Amino acid sequence: MRSSGGEMVNYKKLFGRWGQPPEVGSAVAFLASDAASYTSGSTLLIDADWTAIDGPPTGLTQVG
Repeated sequence: MRSSGGEMVNYKKLFGRWGQPPEVGSAVAFLASDAASYTSGSTLLIDADWTAIDGPPTGLTQVG
């Protein structure tokens, strides 16, 4: 991936690759299933340890 700061983005891919749609889709399917019926008020991070490196995102605005 080439973009502004692309070298840093590639450096931070601890898993050595970008996530694939089925990997993210599995988490979405879980959250939409009955198995997640007792899940509330949680954040499920699917970021290949990006948050472990930089901490939680900043500058986000909560909607609602």
